Amino acid sequence: MDWDKATLAIVAVFGCVTLILTQVSDILSRLPGIIHACRRIRQELRGGTVRTGAVPPTEGPDDHAQ
Repeated sequence: MDWDKATLAIVAVFGCVTLILTQVSDILSRLPGIIHACRRIRQELRGGTVRTGAVPPTEGPDDHAQ
């Protein structure tokens, strides 16, 4: 193996590692929202009762009185 191939292999490996770390970071940043959504779905399937300490939904742009 010559230096050109070794350098190309090192660059490719570091590129793949960077891509994987970026994807893992993105998934981990979205995880709290996914967990919250799953809890809301389970809550609605149980009958829609709101448990204490639950975060109320925020108002969207269409929810404001005009």
